[in-house]
Amino acid sequence: MKRIFINLYLMSSMAFSIHITAQTISLIERDGVTYKVNSTTPYTGIRKVYHDNGQLMIEENFARGKQEGAFKKFHKNGLIHEKGNLQNGKKEGKFEIYYTDGILSEIVYYKSGIKNGIFEGYWGNGKIAKKGTYKNGLITGSYETYDISGKMIMKKGYENGEIVSCRKVGKKKSFISNLNSSFTKLGQC
Repeated sequence: MKRIFINLYLMSSMAFSIHITAQTISLIERDGVTYKVNSTTPYTGIRKVYHDNGQLMIEENFARGKQEGAFKKFHKNGLIHEKGNLQNGKKEGKFEIYYTDGILSEIVYYKSGIKNGIFEGYWGNGKIAKKGTYKNGLITGSYETYDISGKMIMKKGYENGEIVSCRKVGKKKSFISNLNSSFTKLGQC
């Protein structure tokens, strides 16, 4: 009889804890540290935030009042939108961003919340659209763009975030200059 009572107690407490984790926890930030509302202890745990349709929107971890560990953001349809890791509240390492249909859109690397390392962007069909490298938040080195079939169409050279060269692939002309950013955003040389 004691065994049945203990099993029923454990099953009821598991159901109760599952119900609690499905609720959004109200948090507040004070001086860069996150707390539960009406608490003086920095928050440690998982916070889940939901879209108005009930689908999970954000799942994030906190340790000692700072975002720490796995971070996931979801589209309203329930599919993943963005995932990566946070350290001390800042993006760290590889982050992946997805289209609403679940296809990978972009991969970007961060160091202390600043883009740092390779990045790749993809068309909705999964083919590569762009790739390059960030250093301390600025594009540096080679930056390549591709058409929707995955064929390279342009290659640019960057130094400290400034374009220093541009070449359309398949064309004999190269253009070397400091081009203004509004012009280069159009994907033209």
